[in-house]
Amino acid sequence: MIRLERAPLLLFALCACTEAPSPDETHADATHDVSFVQEVLPILEERCFPCHGPEAKRAKGGLRITGRDSLLAGGLSGPALSLEDLGESLLLAVIRYEEVGLEMPPDAPLPEEERLVLERWVLAGAPWGAAAATPEELENAHFFEQSIRPLLAERCFECHGPDSTAPKGELKMTGRDALLAGGMRGSAITPGDPGESLLIHAVRYSDSLLKMPPRDRLSPKEVELLEEWVRRGAPWPGGAGAEEHTDGIDVAAGREWWSFKPVERPAVAEGAGAIDALLSARITAAGVTPNPPASDAELVRRAYQDLTGLPPSPEAVQSYVEDASPDKWAALVDELLESKQYGVRYARHWLDVVRYAQTNGYERDREKPYAWKYRDWVVHALNLDMPYDEFLRQQLAGDELEGADRGSVAATGFLRLGPWDSEPDDRDQADNDQYDDMVRTISEGFLGVTIGCARCHDHKFDPILQEDYYGMVAFV
Repeated sequence: MIRLERAPLLLFALCACTEAPSPDETHADATHDVSFVQEVLPILEERCFPCHGPEAKRAKGGLRITGRDSLLAGGLSGPALSLEDLGESLLLAVIRYEEVGLEMPPDAPLPEEERLVLERWVLAGAPWGAAAATPEELENAHFFEQSIRPLLAERCFECHGPDSTAPKGELKMTGRDALLAGGMRGSAITPGDPGESLLIHAVRYSDSLLKMPPRDRLSPKEVELLEEWVRRGAPWPGGAGAEEHTDGIDVAAGREWWSFKPVERPAVAEGAGAIDALLSARITAAGVTPNPPASDAELVRRAYQDLTGLPPSPEAVQSYVEDASPDKWAALVDELLESKQYGVRYARHWLDVVRYAQTNGYERDREKPYAWKYRDWVVHALNLDMPYDEFLRQQLAGDELEGADRGSVAATGFLRLGPWDSEPDDRDQADNDQYDDMVRTISEGFLGVTIGCARCHDHKFDPILQEDYYGMVAFV
């Protein structure tokens, strides 16, 4: 075997008297003593496959190593193998720790002898050999081709087949890896365990909400074939890997959006006219001419309507118009904020946000006999001018706070305001729908974001992962 450090000198001598070898000849020479099955594959299985192998549920960086073609296709960082210049292949750079931020394996460099094996293999073009199939593997392949593939093609591929552009439930049956990756409901199979496999659960019709095929039930014999297939490990010779979806939300970038960053006070003039200064600047920039100042009669009417929801009496208007004191506007606003009607007015807005109702909904639509206690607490909290953070805290956990009292306990009525089905067809589904209703109300009402979108998948637009959603479900 030619030592790598002597290769340049030897090639120089050869070039003086012979034609340059073809790339194929060079690759053949470089791999003369490299055995893919005995030397390369064990390294890949131990060092690379946990994150990038055929069985990895979610290939890191979009690179799933299933063969030479997958190395040529590469992942998010580009092709791992470069046929134009094998020495410049990204795979070599990452195992040599020459690519900052892409060092592989990430925890520690490969031992030198393993790195040299992979280097010789890559410089040879990364030939991908395969071990001879065992009798058991041959039998499983025959079983799949004779009994399982025709069954899947006839009964499943119409909605989930390899050619489906929009597979139902986001489950696309292209191979074993695709079934392991699953769809909206998670992994479709648990190899070796039919009882834990969602696919078998669906074809057995044991769940009223998950029956596959939905219109024409499989025969007992067909179900038994699928059970036996899963029991054998769900072999799928020649199956394609799961499709990698790399168009999801970039969480780090999404959290740089202005609405997810801490509020910063803009540079405006201090004092009573700060808000007016902001409005004036925008009005001027837009080239809009503001309306003339409101009259006293108009001002008092607007204040009453805004703060109490009721028009002022003629006497109240006349009294304000005739008042000559310079601070009469501030005095009027303070008077209305102190009125009990202010709490009633703004409680109506909040009760809409938290979907307040005094009945359960659904067919029976029974009364929630104590819902009024929560309603009255909201009115009282607004009239007390309770700080907003305390207002939310008492609704979420008023019974757990230090110094909890009747009022803070009544505040937790928020947690029972949603619809409630007293006779659900599926109790587990109803319970999870109730949790979902709570998560959506908290996220949309308190935070102004639609976390509920992440119930089935990472959020498509906001920097919210599916695990964030279920973290909040665990809290409620």
